[in-house]
Amino acid sequence: MTQQQQQLFQQIEQFDKKYDNRKLEAAISLHEQFMLRFPRSELAHLPLEAYALGRQGESFSWWLEFNTLPLGSIKGGNAAKHIIYYSKKDGDWKIPSGETSVSEVWQKLRSDMISLLSLYDREPYGELDAGSYMSRANMVRGKLLFMYHPHLFLPIYLLDHLRFFLEALGVPKEQWAGKDSMETNRLLAQTVKSVGPLEDWHPVKIKDFLYGTYLPEEKFFKVSPGEDAKLWPACKQDGYIAVGWDEMGDLTQYPDYEEFKNAFHGKGYQSTASKNTEKANELWQFYNLKPGDQIVANKGKSHILAIGTVTGQGYAFRPELESHRHTAAVSWDLVFDPPLEIQPQSYWPMKTVYELSKKQVNEWKNAVSDASAIDSGVEEHSFAPQEESFFGKLEQALDRKGQCILYGPPGTGKTYTARRYIEWKRSKAGHDGVRGEAYMEMVTFHPSFNYEDFIEGYKPGAESSGSVSFALEKGIFAQLCARAQASPHIPHYLIIDELNRGNVPKIFGEIITLLEKDKRGVTLRLPQSKESFAIPPNVLIIATMNTSDRSIKMMDAALKRRFAFIECMPRYDLLQEEIDILGLSPGAILQSLNEALVRTQGRDKQIGHAYMMKDGQALASLSELREVYELEIIPLIQEYCFDDYELLAEIVGGGFVDAVAMRIRTELFSGLEDAFSAELIKRFKG
Repeated sequence: MTQQQQQLFQQIEQFDKKYDNRKLEAAISLHEQFMLRFPRSELAHLPLEAYALGRQGESFSWWLEFNTLPLGSIKGGNAAKHIIYYSKKDGDWKIPSGETSVSEVWQKLRSDMISLLSLYDREPYGELDAGSYMSRANMVRGKLLFMYHPHLFLPIYLLDHLRFFLEALGVPKEQWAGKDSMETNRLLAQTVKSVGPLEDWHPVKIKDFLYGTYLPEEKFFKVSPGEDAKLWPACKQDGYIAVGWDEMGDLTQYPDYEEFKNAFHGKGYQSTASKNTEKANELWQFYNLKPGDQIVANKGKSHILAIGTVTGQGYAFRPELESHRHTAAVSWDLVFDPPLEIQPQSYWPMKTVYELSKKQVNEWKNAVSDASAIDSGVEEHSFAPQEESFFGKLEQALDRKGQCILYGPPGTGKTYTARRYIEWKRSKAGHDGVRGEAYMEMVTFHPSFNYEDFIEGYKPGAESSGSVSFALEKGIFAQLCARAQASPHIPHYLIIDELNRGNVPKIFGEIITLLEKDKRGVTLRLPQSKESFAIPPNVLIIATMNTSDRSIKMMDAALKRRFAFIECMPRYDLLQEEIDILGLSPGAILQSLNEALVRTQGRDKQIGHAYMMKDGQALASLSELREVYELEIIPLIQEYCFDDYELLAEIVGGGFVDAVAMRIRTELFSGLEDAFSAELIKRFKG
């Protein structure tokens, strides 16, 4: 038995010992209920209203998407994945683009579903007709096949996940590359069934094993159990968490997010469209809770009441409750009495539902269990969910291209994000629990930086005789590549700050060809040393670039196509806590300034959130804001306006600018703070 097989058998044994068979029993019961309600023999006579979302409550599509989550989830996205659905917003049926007859679409779709299922009635299995509606409905197709052919398929419906599991199980890529989701699912089902202990496992248990072992799906959220945690006693006693917005009714009535958001806006919960959208997103997050997700019940911004696990079906609307009828069943694994006191989370009072990072929640758990007392010898870092989401996107870009440019307005944290990404990579543990290693070098491009500094060149040096001699020296990138060649299993990162300030084609020279991912490891001869040079596959480049000078448009086309590009824009969500004396948050001020800049100067001439932060935190005092407004914000916008003081006054506030005398009213920044705050309120609150 190979080492990989031994590890797999150990993982299976460990999972089997901990597995709650009640989950499997509930899933099997749901499957039986579905089959009783929608027997295959009656699909040919299924009416449209009984199939589609949005028309009647417990329809066929509703069962597939919302009521059989333990049998694999296809929840989320747009209702169009079901090919046809009813839009309450528009009061009409929605069918594929180019089609005109609802009845014809439904007849064809129903026929296509029946034909799909018949393909797998006996071997040899047939092929799906390219013109079938099922050929464009991957998720629905996958779930249909599992529901009616559970002996042939697994309840896993994302092609990326199917491929991931095959790779994790050691199946060579050439066996599944290019296959569609049906073929890939069948291959995965056959693969796991060939593993002795799994041969007799139910497909749902196999699905739970694969996700639990290789691709944990749980998410982490803090949820406030009512204002000042007034609902906590009931939530604790009965095992659930609940939120308000009861007027929305049962959220399963909305076929997709757009329909829901439109209805939410119609209730007028908030004074502005953006605030309505923000709160709608919170409720939608709650609606999408699923079994296994972790809930942190909080009171205020510095106390945790409990941490628990979502059970059952996840979301449920409970009309019998007096209020806060949107609920999710939760097993409260850790209850803190008295409440656990943590570092104040400034944004919590403004959020009913807020996604957290796994690392953050584990730190709070460890505060009680003392598990964090183990010294790993590595500095701990906490990463917000939005950061980790961005890092995932950056990781994909680097995997695909080998180098990526973070671009955006000044002050959007591009360099900081690049460094944090490498900290994140170092903090990630592998399957063996060992923390990752990553080597980093950083360089800033500028007009005097050249090829000799980057690759190689002759540099002057003094000899003992006092004369000057020249010696060939490797540049910073050549040194990094040599180091990476010696340590092929460790990623080596080069952060290039201010990429656009250097003459990039001249700095890179002939090695621009080697940047392409498929040319990593290919050698060429350097013109000065005559040595062979290659960029190892474990060398990755993250560059930053400001867009305020429109430098991307002037970038060399050959270089541009070798980089991935990720835009970094202002993050107002980091600046939401109000400065008490103002009744305004730094985020509201910055957003208003940027809206004016976009209108008058263009999208690239915005200001990043870093201008409104100090030591990694949002500005919290009026004195800090006044200093930033005078010394950083106004000078930057003054430069954008090219000494047009009337425009400057319109953007930053008329009280801060004497447009006639063409000067800044500096007295507002040295006198009483009240004068400054009055002008700020006049500009941003009206």
